[in-house]
Amino acid sequence: METDAKQAETEEFRRWLKEVSRPAKRAGRVCDLDRKLYGCASRREYIARAFPARTEPDSLPAWKTEPVFWRGGELPAAVREKKLLYLVRFRAHFQIREGRQPFVMNKTSFLYPKNEPLKDSHPRAEYGPFCRNVNGDAADLRPVLTLTGGDFELFQKSYEVSELEILDGCYFPEESLS
Repeated sequence: METDAKQAETEEFRRWLKEVSRPAKRAGRVCDLDRKLYGCASRREYIARAFPARTEPDSLPAWKTEPVFWRGGELPAAVREKKLLYLVRFRAHFQIREGRQPFVMNKTSFLYPKNEPLKDSHPRAEYGPFCRNVNGDAADLRPVLTLTGGDFELFQKSYEVSELEILDGCYFPEESLS
């Protein structure tokens, strides 16, 4: 009797696990990432944020393969050692270096201008007075950006960067590069 109940419970758990392991669909979109963890609900959306607005990631051969996602404060050793293609999502304070051209675009926040390169991480002037935390102190506003590996390296050379916090990213295993 007890084994039947345990077996039924195990079967119910397996059905539940199978259901939650399947990518969810919302409004016809595949939602295969946790938005709270990665800032996006799908891999496609995550990858698209690293490219210019009219670029389709599916049109770039290396980006078609299955990415490996990671979280944490630094790039995975595999990315550094094997020089793999990767995307990184991070937040930072930054200011363009003298003589350099700004190229980083805001794609996620109303606090920063859209469709024009950011020269620094300061919010638009009209929002400055409203950028306060719950205690009324000036909020720590560091825009969240997603860049390709090459753009991330260029970002660090072109901008004075402080308080860099790597949130997460994804990389494309070597077999995807052949």
